Amino acid sequence: MSNIKKIKRADELIAEFQNSFYKELQIFPLVSYDVGFLSKSSLSDIEDAINKAFRDNYPEAYPIQGIRSKSRFAMVITYRFIFFNIAREKGYTFKVIGKYLGFNHATVLHGSNNVKNLLGVKDPIMIQHYNLAQNEVQSRVINTAAVCYDEQQGVNA
Repeated sequence: MSNIKKIKRADELIAEFQNSFYKELQIFPLVSYDVGFLSKSSLSDIEDAINKAFRDNYPEAYPIQGIRSKSRFAMVITYRFIFFNIAREKGYTFKVIGKYLGFNHATVLHGSNNVKNLLGVKDPIMIQHYNLAQNEVQSRVINTAAVCYDEQQGVNA
């Protein structure tokens, strides 16, 4: 077998593994440790939290599709980029995040880096939006953790 064929076969095997891994992530949400609780932190939970923070703070700018919208309106992009960054902090790959919202992995990388850079220079507007979104995500994580704990203990919530 030539080297080119070996490389192509290796690429195919990697793609198969990534596809099966992506399907598992959709079925079994990533388990993360937030604020001392064992909780399920799926991309849909994070998306719902970001959309709620966006809708509550900017109802006039909130599109029907939320951060999934292809809109280039500044607030939509800001909250979408915040989603990219928070999901990345939870351990998801750029590719999985991009597939989830229908964007290229490079868009996710760009958005996540923009948020990091703006937070790094202490941009007050980004800090405000990021804190609103992060608080909403954290409140959902705490609520999910409480439900998980109750289920493990066999207690009806």
